[in-house]
Amino acid sequence: MGGLSQDPFTLLAPPLVFGAAPIGGLYAPVSDADAAATLAAAWGAGIRAFDTAPHYGVGLSEQRLGDFLADRPRSEFAVCTKVGRRLVPASGPVEGADGFYGTPALTRVRDYTADGVRRCLEDSLRRLRLDRVDIALIHDPDDFMTQALDSAYPALAELRDAGVVGAIGVGMNYTAPLAWFVSRADLDCVLMAGRYSLLDRSGAAELLPLCAERGVKVLAGGVFNSGILADPRDGATYDYAPASAEVLARARRIKDMCDAYGVPAAAAALQFTLQHPAVTAAVVGARSPAEITADASYLTLDIPEELFAALAAVRALRYRRQPLLDPRDVHRRPGPGGLGVARGERVQDRPVLGERPGHRPGLGDPAPHPGTGHRPGHGLEQRREHRVPRGRHDPAVELHVLLDQLFRIRVGSQAVEQLLQALDLFNADPLRRHRGGGRLEDAPDLEELEHRVVAVEVDDEVQRLQQLVRLQARHVGPVAAPHVEDVD
Repeated sequence: MGGLSQDPFTLLAPPLVFGAAPIGGLYAPVSDADAAATLAAAWGAGIRAFDTAPHYGVGLSEQRLGDFLADRPRSEFAVCTKVGRRLVPASGPVEGADGFYGTPALTRVRDYTADGVRRCLEDSLRRLRLDRVDIALIHDPDDFMTQALDSAYPALAELRDAGVVGAIGVGMNYTAPLAWFVSRADLDCVLMAGRYSLLDRSGAAELLPLCAERGVKVLAGGVFNSGILADPRDGATYDYAPASAEVLARARRIKDMCDAYGVPAAAAALQFTLQHPAVTAAVVGARSPAEITADASYLTLDIPEELFAALAAVRALRYRRQPLLDPRDVHRRPGPGGLGVARGERVQDRPVLGERPGHRPGLGDPAPHPGTGHRPGHGLEQRREHRVPRGRHDPAVELHVLLDQLFRIRVGSQAVEQLLQALDLFNADPLRRHRGGGRLEDAPDLEELEHRVVAVEVDDEVQRLQQLVRLQARHVGPVAAPHVEDVD
């Protein structure tokens, strides 16, 4: 297969990537003609980067994108696709599965093995009618973190070295697992969906600074948070599900503020995300020519700084840095340390894989994943193994995901306040540990904590916070509660 001749990120001008999930039938079927017209409108607006995945319409999105690009010069566009879901014949109805309609009779099988990655990419190349892709991302490995790091990532690194893909990364909806990957692997980019927007700024706390520090490019998806920022009507979706009354009220407040300045809320949302210095480009999905044409026009719209200042003051959920990983342990055992960053002293003077050029690691630096092979220009002369044995349960990963979920819990109810108080009580008298194994030695507050948690009457949303507290008690020890600010 031919190697890549250019950096795929050079084609991100304008800094927009066409998100091809909608033309795969997300939420409603899209005809072949409408999909082609939407892609043509994106091309006419100057967009030359396209994001797709086998997951989107079980291959329909990739197929339609491949058909559209077949007659375009290969050097003039960049394609990002994903691995982790193989497509196999379905044994039952598929209409509406995972939110996609009008799709082929296929179903998804999660597979983050090295062989699965190669098979998935081969199938994608066939549907896309290409011999290489510019970016390949590990897609939604939330429940397969160790396998994705130990199997999928090295497989993609080999394909990158071979020139079958130009850049590799991870695409997820949660920031803490993304930070976990960035700190352990030599990634070129991440796709962060919905976590830096006018409604949710959780990406700014840990992930975006970490990516800037390590030179990892960020593609920001979900800038409209599933559409609610563009159109906060009754029944609008947020994070791919019907929005709660509180989220809908916040989105409508944002729209009212934008209306007062004569600015479309979608334009403010898009420009807000792109203003962050760590964000390379925004991924915007569209199912019609009108949508993508409007999105492209928002880039040049003059928006007053006073509006951005007012929008920045709208309530956001923020949290303090969480002590999760032991700085003495590069094997990802939980303990005191920085959120999502396993840290350990390295004794070599020469670079290790995962290190950025010109940087000398030391105590407190993120531990890299060994990866595979030698990448020209990176000065990677040797490597060290920092692996979790296959199949080992990694409670820190679960905790990261739960912490991310906390950003979207409805705040202000008495139940939440009681649970946060219980968390503070637990932290007041920290669990003691054996220095060597990280085993819990004594838990003086555990019974009181469990009593408080169980006694609180909660709804389904708050159960996630209960889960966090229980997981903390069993596996991790003290974790600072999220710091919530209401700014009106």
